[in-house]
Amino acid sequence: MSVVLIPTIPHAQKAPAEWNSDWELFLLRPEFAPPHGPAACFTEYLTRIKMTPGLEAATFDGLRGHRDHLCGLQALETEDCLDYFHSRGFEVDWMGATPATRAKHVLIGLAEACSIAANLNQARAYCAHELRLSYLSDTGDVVLELLKSVLADDNSFVPATPKYISTPSWDAFEVMQNNSNPTEMERIALDTILVFRTMLICFVLLYTMRSFLGEALPKVPVLKGATKTRRSEFLTNLAKATLKQTLGTNGAKMQRHEINEGIQQRRALAVRHCASLACCKPEVADGVKFSRCRSCMDNLKREIFYCSRSCQKADWKHRHKDICGKTLNYAESTKIVPHPTELKNASGRIGPPVNGYKRPFPLVRQVTMLNEAPSIDYYLANSQNRDVDLKMADSITPIFRATRETACTTGNIEVIAAFTHFLCWSVNVQGLNTKYGLSPAGVVTQLAREFNIEVGRLRELVRRLQHVQDQHPNRIPPLLLSLDGAAWAQLSAGIVADETAVRFD
Repeated sequence: MSVVLIPTIPHAQKAPAEWNSDWELFLLRPEFAPPHGPAACFTEYLTRIKMTPGLEAATFDGLRGHRDHLCGLQALETEDCLDYFHSRGFEVDWMGATPATRAKHVLIGLAEACSIAANLNQARAYCAHELRLSYLSDTGDVVLELLKSVLADDNSFVPATPKYISTPSWDAFEVMQNNSNPTEMERIALDTILVFRTMLICFVLLYTMRSFLGEALPKVPVLKGATKTRRSEFLTNLAKATLKQTLGTNGAKMQRHEINEGIQQRRALAVRHCASLACCKPEVADGVKFSRCRSCMDNLKREIFYCSRSCQKADWKHRHKDICGKTLNYAESTKIVPHPTELKNASGRIGPPVNGYKRPFPLVRQVTMLNEAPSIDYYLANSQNRDVDLKMADSITPIFRATRETACTTGNIEVIAAFTHFLCWSVNVQGLNTKYGLSPAGVVTQLAREFNIEVGRLRELVRRLQHVQDQHPNRIPPLLLSLDGAAWAQLSAGIVADETAVRFD
């Protein structure tokens, strides 16, 4: 049986099922078998960098750009999920689909993602465990877990550092490599591989999800390299060594033809893009021409473009100033640069999770909306699943927001229960049940979903807190016990006693 080495982009576009079979057969080669796969991929990639004219110098610039690109991709993916999980029911429908239906859309995701660029097609060798058709489609939870592992904890801004997809073989290789006193080029080679493998998986997930929901697949332009140099695209060292032997003279010639065809397609799609992390939009042929950083071009032939003066100024202050006209090293290529949004006054914003807490996706949606509208205290969904914004009285806002912060950053069950009880109490005393169709039962159901808590458990905790309130002489909700007497008297004026009780029956 013949083996196609590095199945090509035109092959994926013309015959995706056959292309995928060739890829999966290729990944059964001994050099990709655990635990040797990462080592083989790393050695091949490092060799390719050293052998390709101009590629070693471009790798430092390239890593920084690819990290930024991955951050933008993960922000886009999170934005899609904020919509598709919440309003389109993607999670339920995906789990309810048959393996054959899921496989149809996964195959589209694989072929489309690997067709974006040669480096992404080659990166499938770095994802031998994750990017198998049956693995992604036989059980629906695999795609869902991969999606949740790369989504942002707060999508109100583009993150400055991407989330990498963990897998035992690559995790172990990374630890081993970091403990072996690696050279700077070895460090940057490994980091580039981790970026490309995560980027490819993210694209596969994005295209799979959109295909399943009947949405248009995004047209992703191929970004021009940051360093202006003549670089050849060629077969990987691993494939080059055995291509003619495996496919024969004619077979090798046909594959070279397909590779050259793919190169021409990608060159036609290559575009400049705005270097500002908060923008990244591509330059269009009939639009405004982007401006180039003169110092980078004159000193290093590095092409850094901006779509506007405002983007250039924003990027200069927080990012570009440190590297302008300078040769990058590993530290500069991987430097964690705070996003401009994070450097502004963060008053009223919910912070990132702490102590390893992973926000459930419904909570990511809530945090994103709150951070995009800092004047709002919380969003509650009514019986028509429409968001109703809540604003607390000034006297209790500090207490409420401090509790909200702890709940959203730690997932502490006791804090969440007190927070939920108070929201139920607020719905009652503000008359929101009749005005907007809110109810304590609905609040508990929503908070249980957002914090991934069993509804019955959260309801019982709220009942206990209501008992504490019932025993208090002034029927003060537990969350407000620290409020001084005068503030409580002013707040409770006009509140009917019966409205303060949170009941579910």
